Amino acid sequence: MEEEEDGFRPPDRLRRQIRNQPLSLQELHRLHTERDASTLLMQLDRENSGFDLLLQNMSPAKLKITVQVLEKALINSSQIAQRQAVINVVTKLLDPMSDSFRQQLAMTGLHCGLRREQEFVKAVMAIVKLALQISPVSAAGSLAIIILNLEDTLNSEMFTDKIAMDDAMEEIKELQRRGARLPNLHPEIGGNDTNTRQRLRHRGENMDPTLFRELSIIPSTADFDPASDIEVRANKTNGAYENVNDYLDIQFRLLRADLLLPLRESILEYLADQERPQMRGIKVYREVRIVRPVCNDNGLCFRLSFDVTRTRRVNWSVSQRLKFGSLVCLSADNFVTYQCAVVDRNEPRNLEHGLVDVQFLVTDQGDAGAAVDESIALFAKARDLRFVMVESPAYFEAYKHVLRGLQNITENTFPFWRYIGECNRNVQAPLYLREHAGQAIYDMRPLVEDSYVIKDGVEEDDAAGHQGGFIHAADVAREVDILQLETWPNANTLSLDVSQYVALQSALTREFSIVQGPPGTGKTFLGLKIMKVLLHNRQIWAAQQRGQDEIGRNQFSPILLVCYTNHALDQFLEGVLQFFQGNLVRVGSRSKSEELDEYNLRSLRQRARTNRTVPVEIHKAKQNVRIDLKEIKATIHIEAAKLEILEREIVKETFLKDFIETRHWKQLTQRSKSGSVILAWLKIAAQLRRIEAQRDPQAEGHDTLLSDASAATDHSVILDEDLDEESDDEDDFFEIVTADSANRFLDIDDDDDIDFEDDEDDDLFAELREDFGNDYIDRVRAINRKLDDVDRETEKLRIKEVAFNISDYGEQEMPSGLSKKQKSHWKFVNELKKRCKYKLLGWLQNTDKMDEDEVSRVDNVWRLGALQRWRLYRYWVDLYCRQLRGEIRDTSRSYEEKARRYQEILHQEDKVILEKATVIGMTTTGAARYQAILREIGPRVVIVEEAAEVLEGHVLTSISEHCQHVVLIGDHKQLRPNPAVHRLKSECALDISLFERLINNSFRFDQLRYQHRMRQEISDLLKIRDLYPELQDHDKVKEYPDVRNVTTNVCFIQHHECDQRQEDTNTFCNHYEAKFIVGLCEYLLLQGYSPRQITVLSPYKGQIQLIKTQLKYMARSMAMAERMEKGGLKISSVDNYQGEENDIILLSLVRSNEENDIGFLKANNRLCVALSRAKHGLYVVGNLAGIAEKSNMMREILCLAKKKGFYKDHLSLSCPRHRGSETKIFKPDDFKKVADGGCRQPCQVRLDCGHACKRICHADDPKHLDAACQEPCGQLCEDCGQNCRGGHPCGKHNVCMNSVRKTIPMCGHVQDVPCYLSGTNFECQKKCEEKLPCGHMCQQTCGKRHNHTQDTCLEKIEVEPSHCGHGRFSLPCKDAQKGQEIVNLLCPEPCTALLDCEHICSGTCAQCLNGRLHINCQHICQKILICGHSCQDKCGSCSPCKRPCETACQHSHCDKMCGEPCRACLEPCGWQCPHHKCNDLCCQPCVRPSCDEPCSKRLACRHRCCGVCGEECPKLCSRCDVEKLKADSLYGYDGDRTTRFIQLDCDHVLEVEFVDQWMITDPAAQDGMDRVTIGLKTCPLCKIPIRKCHRYSNVIKRQLLLIEQVKKQYLGERRSDLKERLEQAINDLGVAERRDIQPLLQSAPTVLSETILAAQLRQVTLFRHIRVLRRAVVDLRGRFPDLQLLANNLHRVDIDLRCFEQWTKRVRTVFTQQNERESRLEHSRLRLLLSLIKLFGLVYTREGGQRLSDEQKDRIRTAMQSLSAEGQTSQEIIDGNEALVDELSKLVPDSHIALTAEERMAIVRAVNVSTGAWYQCPNGHIYAIGDCGQAMEEGRCPECKARIGGTNHHLLEDNAQAPEMDGAERPIWDNLDADRELAERLQRLEFEQL
Repeated sequence: MEEEEDGFRPPDRLRRQIRNQPLSLQELHRLHTERDASTLLMQLDRENSGFDLLLQNMSPAKLKITVQVLEKALINSSQIAQRQAVINVVTKLLDPMSDSFRQQLAMTGLHCGLRREQEFVKAVMAIVKLALQISPVSAAGSLAIIILNLEDTLNSEMFTDKIAMDDAMEEIKELQRRGARLPNLHPEIGGNDTNTRQRLRHRGENMDPTLFRELSIIPSTADFDPASDIEVRANKTNGAYENVNDYLDIQFRLLRADLLLPLRESILEYLADQERPQMRGIKVYREVRIVRPVCNDNGLCFRLSFDVTRTRRVNWSVSQRLKFGSLVCLSADNFVTYQCAVVDRNEPRNLEHGLVDVQFLVTDQGDAGAAVDESIALFAKARDLRFVMVESPAYFEAYKHVLRGLQNITENTFPFWRYIGECNRNVQAPLYLREHAGQAIYDMRPLVEDSYVIKDGVEEDDAAGHQGGFIHAADVAREVDILQLETWPNANTLSLDVSQYVALQSALTREFSIVQGPPGTGKTFLGLKIMKVLLHNRQIWAAQQRGQDEIGRNQFSPILLVCYTNHALDQFLEGVLQFFQGNLVRVGSRSKSEELDEYNLRSLRQRARTNRTVPVEIHKAKQNVRIDLKEIKATIHIEAAKLEILEREIVKETFLKDFIETRHWKQLTQRSKSGSVILAWLKIAAQLRRIEAQRDPQAEGHDTLLSDASAATDHSVILDEDLDEESDDEDDFFEIVTADSANRFLDIDDDDDIDFEDDEDDDLFAELREDFGNDYIDRVRAINRKLDDVDRETEKLRIKEVAFNISDYGEQEMPSGLSKKQKSHWKFVNELKKRCKYKLLGWLQNTDKMDEDEVSRVDNVWRLGALQRWRLYRYWVDLYCRQLRGEIRDTSRSYEEKARRYQEILHQEDKVILEKATVIGMTTTGAARYQAILREIGPRVVIVEEAAEVLEGHVLTSISEHCQHVVLIGDHKQLRPNPAVHRLKSECALDISLFERLINNSFRFDQLRYQHRMRQEISDLLKIRDLYPELQDHDKVKEYPDVRNVTTNVCFIQHHECDQRQEDTNTFCNHYEAKFIVGLCEYLLLQGYSPRQITVLSPYKGQIQLIKTQLKYMARSMAMAERMEKGGLKISSVDNYQGEENDIILLSLVRSNEENDIGFLKANNRLCVALSRAKHGLYVVGNLAGIAEKSNMMREILCLAKKKGFYKDHLSLSCPRHRGSETKIFKPDDFKKVADGGCRQPCQVRLDCGHACKRICHADDPKHLDAACQEPCGQLCEDCGQNCRGGHPCGKHNVCMNSVRKTIPMCGHVQDVPCYLSGTNFECQKKCEEKLPCGHMCQQTCGKRHNHTQDTCLEKIEVEPSHCGHGRFSLPCKDAQKGQEIVNLLCPEPCTALLDCEHICSGTCAQCLNGRLHINCQHICQKILICGHSCQDKCGSCSPCKRPCETACQHSHCDKMCGEPCRACLEPCGWQCPHHKCNDLCCQPCVRPSCDEPCSKRLACRHRCCGVCGEECPKLCSRCDVEKLKADSLYGYDGDRTTRFIQLDCDHVLEVEFVDQWMITDPAAQDGMDRVTIGLKTCPLCKIPIRKCHRYSNVIKRQLLLIEQVKKQYLGERRSDLKERLEQAINDLGVAERRDIQPLLQSAPTVLSETILAAQLRQVTLFRHIRVLRRAVVDLRGRFPDLQLLANNLHRVDIDLRCFEQWTKRVRTVFTQQNERESRLEHSRLRLLLSLIKLFGLVYTREGGQRLSDEQKDRIRTAMQSLSAEGQTSQEIIDGNEALVDELSKLVPDSHIALTAEERMAIVRAVNVSTGAWYQCPNGHIYAIGDCGQAMEEGRCPECKARIGGTNHHLLEDNAQAPEMDGAERPIWDNLDADRELAERLQRLEFEQL
């Protein structure tokens, strides 16, 4: 439809992207009359608005209205809120293209009739003045003629405001002269503004109070000059200020000093002690680099990288370091010059890797574009610079807006000067009440009817909604003349106490009111009452009287609520919502209240966009700027991506080709066969391959890893084989360093509302489409796609051009499903990767590179050493980086300007929302940030909560000149403002708030006197002289209950345990107090208190964190810890708990030290807050006496506490059940005495069952509802008349277990039967009297179900084996009946055979199968292994040592088994002393010498140590323990005190000289043998290995390395191959077979050596062969069922095979040669025996017998007998029978048709069926089954017509498998399983290849 309509329009109407006509006269008049100043300014700034064309083609008719439009748009308070827009419009005026406008203004406007119009001339002067202020250099030249004409006009014309206009002209001329003098250059980065020498000027000195407006809030060079001080003047706490500028100057300079001094002190302290700045609490970051620009919404930022080695312990997720808005200072020359920045983005993951985004700060005076240029210039030249960055302890974001707000206040805009500055005590009524003289009638009924809800837009007299909602008693408050206090309802009617009533009157009738309320007196309660009255009577104060000429302004003014903290703001606004439904706006994103979510500015902003309540002009302006921003952003980010890749990755040579000389390029690429050669050229490819070889976490063990660890720590580099290069001294590239590495972060920084289509609804999009045109919309979409493509293009660039990704190396996540051992392996390899990565980054980012001359002298790049290659590589990278930085510089300034303008437009969008609000809630910082908008909105009423905690400047910037009514609520005797600099507090009174200053100057205030919170014992502590002597208690606090089971409701508990300082956070903690608080908290919870009723307070954040940790990990149980964590237990700092309360407060004061330094506990205000939060109970733990010595107020409180009995050295706990029982808690461990919440006595409460509770007195379950009696049951049984003796606990009685004589009906026996059981259900226990068939009596019980066959007889009888000649032995009758074969298998006679190891066999005749298969030797080996332990395995079965590994160093110990290779310790070596230090890793040989200097320490006996420097002090003294030293000496010690001793690991103390010789002596060398002894040296006295003596580190490390090599050799080189073969062998088994063999594999040792794997492989292979023979037995039984002789022989073979299989499945660590020999003989015996049985069956069942002679048949019988003979078969018998079987098999083929092997295989190939699909009919005829190979239907044999086949995969019972046709080792169903597994493996392999 739209396309059809568009088709009839002319082309020029279809495309409206470019406007080619200037603004018309009508349009200008409409803009002037219908637009407010803010919207008008946005339209003039917008592109294609026609304003540019108007300036270029100015006509005289439009001149006047154009000047009027410019004056309205520019000369307005909006120039503060839209500073960038003003700059843009002024730039258009000064543009050469606007010469037409300037000429018309100079010639026509000021030379014709317009020059006589005063308003026109004043407007021109205002515009000229503004232009000179914004761009002094450009304006001074461009407007010179206009300024001359203005001067001429003023001289020739007579205006009514001549004096003011002359003054303004003088200002213009001064600005012109100043602009003409300024050079058109920008100052150097670092701010070399050294105006005047800064020093501290005290009050009374002569100082120009107007200069503060010219000061920058950003530090100047002089601010960091140690020879100068920052200019400040002390706050005037008494008396009035001289004038507005005097006041503003003092407040500004004090705030500025509070911002800058902490940073200045940090820098000076760093310069004084650069090596250990962290110990002083200074936050210093080293090796800082500027990596790349980052485009954010608020402007151009830069990503910095810093060294994280010094911040590894910082928990960035909770740390206050580098938080948003923090001020940092960077310097590359020890702060001779510097650059300040503010943190913009600080994601914890980036900080962990040393990345943070900052925005550089430059002077905020003058041209903003020049400031941006400074940042870009720094970025361009900073590539070779490495900065030190110091973070300011002061939070910059909290100061910035307030300081700028103070600079913007003038004498004309200063609010309430008569009170704030002059301290005038005569306070008038608010202006809006004075304007309603005699008509200020308030409806105060909402105060009477508390449930009444006020709604926006409903007038007070509306009947339905309001009058009907009030109770009759409220009528007395309906019409109150607010200024006539006698007309007010009384206090009781308004539900107020007397002091609250008086304060309410003052707050509503004075334009500047102060309400001071001690703790618990209801300050917030009163504030809500004030708010409720004002909202209900809004028509009185909110009607807008000013600015009626401004179009679109809201009719009503809002109430502004300002709080110091977000928590207090949320709390107050939640209270407002209880009685108000209307336009409430909560400004700020840090609200934690879910109730306020829908009122948050962010939510309202989105709602306004959806509902289209924001003017479309704002949307147009925003879209214009945003699309430009996005286009520039896409351009910058793709270049920045290249830059970051170059800075942080190793790129391919192709990426650098344009910067490599042609000859060098040819040399570099001549060896390239395929791919990049850069890694090989840089000599790192081989090492990377070696580390990457360990990447598979499935690789078992660390057998190859040790060698790689050694290689990684070695100082030699293995080069590629094709590089014929010598080793270089620089090849220490892979030296392991202890540093974390930085991860890549190259994501595009998206904004919340950056997408054009996503931000607007369809209707608004259509409007914008109509206004901008289709071409513009197409451009938007194209730019969006371009921005979206940046990520993809960057990733493509990485894939194509990165040779090695350093950033991601070692950053992969651990795979899931790994075993503990595999995880350990993975972590070890990953640590190697990370350290390698960090070393690579260090080399890549090194600033040492070749210069152009050096590059020109390089003949061949392949002949350079490693160091020179890296220097050349860095040269190429540097060329490319500089080119990219130059390209980015060209677009960055434009982005910054657009971003500033974008922020201004967003603020205008917010202004539209805020000016429609009734209530606006902000923090003081938020109010300062939005001060320009608030000045435009002009709230008439401002309520400041927590006013006594806020710095004076914060309050002032929250109040605009339009404000008519201010209410300050607070308490200056609680928390004061907290400046960052203590000196400014003590010397300049910066901590005195406006609230307190006015009270100190006798300004009238109202004090609330009745507290409703604390019980009287607590409030009495506050009624001292320095706090609240007039405080009174409300009656309700006298009704509070006592704290349960504590003797006092208030207790001050004294201790003397010292506090501890936390270095990183510069705070304090006290472990003693933390444990005491945790114990008391648990005790109170046991008394039935909810966690929500308890709050733990402390002045120090370190203590808060410690208590949280202790509550979580040291609670008495996990359930208790979870209850405290999830139950709402509050743990808070004192400062953050201001304004809150709880039933019980536990206060930890922390500070306790010998110096009695109590820190900021000296502040009475903080103690006041801490002691006034409790309602029912207050318990204070601390060194109270020490604190009282430094705090007068605490001393006074303790005196009062002593009088009342609250001050003790313990806490007394009472027991409610045992009166008089009292437990005293002197220390935290004493809480164990009341672990159950009671006392130490037995509970003794009588339970429902009548027994007494046996528990220790407990508080849980006081009514014993869940108590379980543990006494034995004693209930009286009604049936048997006896007490229950069943043995079950009391209360569990359900049946009587007493024995009663009863007759069993089934057998008639009389038995003792449990009372509850009938005789029918009882199992008779008498012996069965039946006789078994074997003649023995049955041995089962009578009542047990059983049969009387001989298979159940357990009677022992004598039997005699027939095969071995051993004597008789006893055997259960049931086993003896199974036949002689079973008897033979159970012969218990010892074997006594001599094994190959020459030990006597420990097995029995049965276990060794009559000597055929002996068990392994059972003698313990006892050999000494390489690790020093004795082998505890069986003889010949030495597996890797299974004891815990004893390898350890000072950092850690090995947690593996002793036989496994140990991981190398990568911590720095700890061997150091004052004379020498080892700088290598712990696993590397130490390069430092042993120190022979005597130890300088003293022992506990005060004698000097007899050891050597750097070693552990011996426990023996050369004076006190002379005899002991002589007794242990092996070197003839004679008592010489100069002899040095050393203490070994075993604590023996020996002479150093002797041990030195002992450690280097090799026994093998002494014997003249050409070998080296491997093993740790041991103590010569006790033989305990020496592992930890630093002096002998090199000897120990060398031996450990040799031991690891031996372990590796012992475990074997073929383990991977053997393991693969073993897995393949297991996969070749059938499903059932794998299940049977699994126990053997699961029982294997933990450490799998090569011998163990070889043994398992042999056992699995042998098991598979045995199963083949067992299937052959089954087959032969089916083929020859009628031959009894064969059946007997097959039965014996089957038994032998089962025994053989059990022998095979025994767990072994080695398959010995004897095992191999015997198993081979046994397998051959059984295989040949089955072959002979088969031949025998064929001979006697078919015509094959006719082919053999009788002699041959006898030979078969003889052979069968020889193979069935008892004992081990000889190899000769095996060989002879093998030949016989081969001979006879040719004569008797295995089928009716005689076939040779060749003929049989030809048939198999021709038929082509699955292996195992051949069968035979009952008469032996062979047939095959196709398809799946299993029987699915029946048929008839073609030869004998017998039934063949089967159904449903089941073969007919008389048919059998014919494996002799195709050699199948198992049935087809097993083959199918194997085929399926094979198919799955092939599919996986194919997928991996794809």
